[in-house]
Amino acid sequence: MHRGDDLIGFEAPREPLLTRRLFMRLPVAADLAAICRLINDPIIAESTGLIRYPYPVMSGRKWIEAAHKPARPRLHIPYLLTLRSNPHLIVGAAGISLGKGGIPTIGYWIGRPYRRRGYASEAARALIDLTFSSSDSSAIGASARVTNLASQRVLLGAGMRRVGTGRIKSAQLGRYLPVLRYRIERKCWEKARVPRSNAREVHEAL
Repeated sequence: MHRGDDLIGFEAPREPLLTRRLFMRLPVAADLAAICRLINDPIIAESTGLIRYPYPVMSGRKWIEAAHKPARPRLHIPYLLTLRSNPHLIVGAAGISLGKGGIPTIGYWIGRPYRRRGYASEAARALIDLTFSSSDSSAIGASARVTNLASQRVLLGAGMRRVGTGRIKSAQLGRYLPVLRYRIERKCWEKARVPRSNAREVHEAL
């Protein structure tokens, strides 16, 4: 998936990722209204630092359209988080992006009605498994705002370790905010790997 300054491995995430409860799929135009309703939350804007509130509908439309373009270089691979029991119920989103130094990074957000259910943990682990199993990347990174204790717990639970601090520019405030940097090396993933998600399984019901 990672070579130089590109995320490759597949042109777009056409195949869903499955965890015990999640059906992680490509967003489509019909999802726009539901995405905007769920993401239009000041808590999401504050906890991620990368999402605006109020959330512009145009941003959602561009995010969906970008997911279907065979762009090169591909800098982001998005997934909509839905449930295996109901692939039309959106609970959040996640993705793999190309970070500094060419290291893939993962990110996610969960809608307010669906928090504290472990969905972020399942999504993070699925993205880590997919990235390592589909690429020769030696490490995967992530970051969490220093005030976002829940996300820090998710990353630690996914096997990552804290490696330092950094800054991100807030989409909401227009200024830089401190973050904690996390990373997991391939050798650590291989050592601790257990069957967690069938990353290439396709939902038979669709």
